[in-house]
Amino acid sequence: MTFHKQPRKFKVILFLTLFFSAFGAQIATAQEQPEPDPINGATIYAARCANCHGPLGMGDGELAPNLPNPPPAIGDPAYLASTDPFGIAQTIYNGRVQNGMPGFGPESNSNPLTEQEIFDVVAGLEILPRMTEPIPAARVIGQVGNGSVGDLLTSGVVTLQAFTPEFEEGLSFSTDIQADGSFNFDLNNLPPNWIYRTFVSYNGLDFASNIGRLTPFETETTLNVIVFDQTTDDAGIRVAQHQTLVDFGLETVQVAEIYLFSNTEPEVYVGDSLESGTVQIPIPAGAESVIFLQGFGDVNTFAPVEDPVVENNVWRPKLDVLPGQGTLQLLMRYRLPYEPGMTISHPLPYPTDFIDIAIPNTGAGISTEANWRPEEITEGLAGEADVRLRYSRSPMPPDSTFDFTITGFPSIVLDADGNRIQQRDDVTELLIGAIVLIIVAAVVSITAYSWSQQPAAEPDKVALVRRIAALDLAYEEKTVTKRAWQQKRQDLLKQLKAIWS
Repeated sequence: MTFHKQPRKFKVILFLTLFFSAFGAQIATAQEQPEPDPINGATIYAARCANCHGPLGMGDGELAPNLPNPPPAIGDPAYLASTDPFGIAQTIYNGRVQNGMPGFGPESNSNPLTEQEIFDVVAGLEILPRMTEPIPAARVIGQVGNGSVGDLLTSGVVTLQAFTPEFEEGLSFSTDIQADGSFNFDLNNLPPNWIYRTFVSYNGLDFASNIGRLTPFETETTLNVIVFDQTTDDAGIRVAQHQTLVDFGLETVQVAEIYLFSNTEPEVYVGDSLESGTVQIPIPAGAESVIFLQGFGDVNTFAPVEDPVVENNVWRPKLDVLPGQGTLQLLMRYRLPYEPGMTISHPLPYPTDFIDIAIPNTGAGISTEANWRPEEITEGLAGEADVRLRYSRSPMPPDSTFDFTITGFPSIVLDADGNRIQQRDDVTELLIGAIVLIIVAAVVSITAYSWSQQPAAEPDKVALVRRIAALDLAYEEKTVTKRAWQQKRQDLLKQLKAIWS
């Protein structure tokens, strides 16, 4: 076994998947909860809580000095003995904004903890001291299989990588694959809370295992690796999901198209060559500010694609497609000038199983003439401000045309900083102008009528002069017509002249 000590930056982004769930504002009762997992809870604590509360929960995390109030020593045995576990769970769920602690429930966190994970964290507080101790001895085992032929790989080298909680690579080990496809690493004096994976280089491609952890309570983990043969034939490529998110800027429409690719063949699809890229994603005509991203398991985790190949208005990333369902997630985002009734379209090279569009419910919508069906309206974390209309259509065969027509005009758009602002279109302005003219005309008519219906004043010089002045002021402010002003003024002058004579 070869041991490598030279740390290097982890160039492949690792993400530990936390499964999201939406649950009510109140934490459920103990009878409704599965048995909490303190080891999982301590692991979550190290990733999400220790930066403020400290590695042992003593309130001495690196961010603690920046908080309005110091975090309580939740890892202190005396504190745990005097505190209701459900009270701690409620605090984790709702947070304490006044103390600078965010809530980890779905109403207040874009990356929330599930109810089970919250109770795991509460249970994990009891074992924090043990979880932060070095691991005297541990073992990583596994097998390497060839998924294309259904057999074991009987030779080659497997590498074990160890990463810090900040995803910096700290250690690397290598060993030979045995004749039965197995491998094992016997390790000593390991740091706590590190993350591990194994990988094998096979025919020029690297194939990695899932992520694993070692703790003082779990000193052995299995990290199997599956490799695949290669193919340049895209016959097995299909789009399992194609989802489109529409937003509006000032005089623009902003579109994000998410592709979830599957590969039904037993070989990894590598494209014609590394230089030409793999799957094809056509770009709509006239699209501006186009960016390409790769997804890593959920709708919030994307990273830029390095060196995308763009030719003839088609994007082809240099990313292989592993066999299986939903093995490659890609996102294309672009912007277009917006006009009501505009159609956005581009080819869809691969068979597509599920297609939908989500658009803000602020006055615009999707025309249903192109086989788009309205679906149930969805509401995001921002409440009424994030309500979206949803549309779907039937699966599409390869070499189809993906298109949709946007109708109406959005009353709320996003500015350059992503803030929602109110806007009005030309039609709305004309309607408002017409309403204002109608109101002004009504006021003028009422004023003129009231002047014509007023009884004659007493023949007093001062009163007549005041009435003439008020009439002139009404005419200057355009609350009386010129004809009514002239006629009434002439009458008042005659009365004044008769008194003066």
